[in-house]
Amino acid sequence: MPTKELLMEDRIDASNHSGIENSFGTNNGMQENSSEQQDSLPGAYALAPPRANSHDLTGVGRLPQSEHQSGVSSLDNDPTMGSSHNSSFDGGIPVANIVSNDRDNTIPKAAPEDLEAQMGHRKQRERKFMRMGALSLVFFMMVLGLVLLIVLFMLSRGQKTGIAGPVPTVSPSATPSMPPSHWRQGDIALQLFPNYTKVMLDELESAQYRAYQWLLDDIEMHDFMLADERILQRFALATFYMATNGDSWLRNENWLNHSVHKCFWHSNDHFLEYDDNYEYVQVIHTNPCEMAPTNNTDVSVLPDETEDMYVHLWLANKKLEGTIPPQVFWLTHLRSISFYNNDGLGGSIPSLIGQLTNLKAINMGGTAISGVLPSELGLLSDTMNSIAMVNAQLEGKLPSELGLLHRMHDLIVDQNWFTGVVPEELGNASSLQWIILFDNSFTGTFPVFMVHLPLLQELYLEGNQFSGTMPTEIGLLSEIKKFYVYGNRFTGTIPTQVAQMSSASDLDFDDCYFTGNLPSELGLLTKMTNFWAAQNCLTGTISSEIAQNFNLSYFNVFENHLLEQSLLSLVRLST
Repeated sequence: MPTKELLMEDRIDASNHSGIENSFGTNNGMQENSSEQQDSLPGAYALAPPRANSHDLTGVGRLPQSEHQSGVSSLDNDPTMGSSHNSSFDGGIPVANIVSNDRDNTIPKAAPEDLEAQMGHRKQRERKFMRMGALSLVFFMMVLGLVLLIVLFMLSRGQKTGIAGPVPTVSPSATPSMPPSHWRQGDIALQLFPNYTKVMLDELESAQYRAYQWLLDDIEMHDFMLADERILQRFALATFYMATNGDSWLRNENWLNHSVHKCFWHSNDHFLEYDDNYEYVQVIHTNPCEMAPTNNTDVSVLPDETEDMYVHLWLANKKLEGTIPPQVFWLTHLRSISFYNNDGLGGSIPSLIGQLTNLKAINMGGTAISGVLPSELGLLSDTMNSIAMVNAQLEGKLPSELGLLHRMHDLIVDQNWFTGVVPEELGNASSLQWIILFDNSFTGTFPVFMVHLPLLQELYLEGNQFSGTMPTEIGLLSEIKKFYVYGNRFTGTIPTQVAQMSSASDLDFDDCYFTGNLPSELGLLTKMTNFWAAQNCLTGTISSEIAQNFNLSYFNVFENHLLEQSLLSLVRLST
């Protein structure tokens, strides 16, 4: 290529000859350094020609024509090319030289690894790991043992105080201070308890749990063995005390005192009962077990005997609070129960009441007892004579099983929330003398079956929702003394058969929807002292027969449609 060659020749001519020599001298120095570095390279790299310098082109120019034509022969004589190369130049590509076997190999050889030493190190590591694991296990077992000791210590304290520790589910023998005989007693107690009680023992705050802790302490303090029935009685009384906040009762002398016989724990000393003449009398007992009076109430002096079972549970006006626990109805010797006037006492009456086959009278009036009246009361047909639930929170229908109580003298369930019709089966309770149902929500017509109760003396139906006409059969109530039907929805006339109620002293027909005339036959009721028929729709006049009944002390027929002549009769009656 002529043009490029001329340009190169011009650059060569303009170059300084000494510069070219200096340039080649520099290249020679660099090649010497390369040779020194190659001596340190391994194998074939040490004997290979030096790598051409592709970076430094300073002073490079076109060779003279004569040298160019002769190829690279002039370069063959250049000392910078080294002493070992091919005689014919192949374009500047380096040629690999044969590596001499007798050349020192400066690379260190890899030493073979000692397998036995390696296995030894591995075993040492395994032994070290096993020692550490064994030490960790020993430490863990020591900590676990310490924790178990603490738990056992707390359990032993909990069984003494009743504050901490779970209830034993198999045997109370975990209490170390109890002798073997007491272990058996505690174990027997658990075996005697029904499942619904055992479940409650798992609740640390329950009355049953606290009562059981008290029972264990009670057994531990006494040397004599207790019969099964007495174990249950003690537990039932303790549970009742716990469940009704006994510590806050108005009077709770000696209750749960281990040193005082349970028959001398505080109780009311009187109760109203029917006598054989069907009259209420005040029954007085010095203690709830009817034991003979004594000045010594120590348990050790009065061990459990046949007569030490509770027959009365009288705790009226004591500020009982809480609910009645079912365990109370384990006291199967009870003949009477009175929780009257404890408005903080709630809950319901459990069906277990049917187990009290000796129960004669129950009074839970003035409480917050709610729910239904249990039908199991019908199981007490041979004993029950009085049911008093006045001013409580009972609801629902009266159970028809009440008709089975052929000894029942009085049924007093006023001021509750009863609904529905009065069951006809109640007419089979032939001993009934008092039926007091006022201030409920009973419906239906007048319960005619009641007129066939031969001993019925007082009937209170006021303040309900009875309707219809007054049946003429009321004349059959020849023994009735007090007859109250005011505040209902009765209509029609007051039947003339009322004159046959010859024993009546009080008749109250107030605040209904009666119409027509007052029957003149009222004048024949010579024992009647009080008569009410105000706030009705009566018409006509007051007969002279009524005005001549000089036994009347109160006669009220105001707010009716009676004629003015009636006023004269009233004036004459009052004088």
